[in-house]
Amino acid sequence: MQKIISGLLLLVSIFLLPSNSMAQFSFELGGGIAGPTGDSADYWKWDKSFGLSGGAYRELTPFTSLGLNCGYTRLAFDGEAYSRFLVKPTVTIDGGNYSIMTVCAEVRFHVGAMDMAHFFGGVGGGLYKMGLSDITYSDATGTQKFDSENKFGAYIHAGTAFSVTPLVKLGLKGRYNFFSGFQPTYDNGVVATDFKELSSFWELSAFVLIGVL
Repeated sequence: MQKIISGLLLLVSIFLLPSNSMAQFSFELGGGIAGPTGDSADYWKWDKSFGLSGGAYRELTPFTSLGLNCGYTRLAFDGEAYSRFLVKPTVTIDGGNYSIMTVCAEVRFHVGAMDMAHFFGGVGGGLYKMGLSDITYSDATGTQKFDSENKFGAYIHAGTAFSVTPLVKLGLKGRYNFFSGFQPTYDNGVVATDFKELSSFWELSAFVLIGVL
């Protein structure tokens, strides 16, 4: 974890270096839908899952930028599907949503002119803070609480954007995240074996890009 924090601090220091007149900066805000991959998708509610993100980027070359990206993703839990898995179809289950906060360094590769389509792809990596909200059962099980965990994760993404003004672009991008598996544990330290391990998820989002990148 210390290595992750040190790497992110190094990235911030690069942003703070004195820049010449040719240096280009951009800022991005976006949001959209998200979903888990693998077995965890069995308990996923697509209509209540979403991802939000924001980033700042500094041009290194005309085709390469370095940036810092932060995000929050909520993967909604399907209590009905889970109760059927437990062979308790009459039990109501509330809660159980995954929350994922990310702080990642990113290298982005891009092509396109300021007044034309802008295409890009990139890779990133850093801190993934994983959590699972309390689950409340309508039977004698009551409420279960879970511990959050810090993981190292990475992602790949690609997208396109189109100019609205010389300094504003609107676009779409897809992102695939992967990390060392998150197996929830109860607050007493016992592994929640009924839950399938979460090790990756996807995001599809719209965004606004502000800057001259």
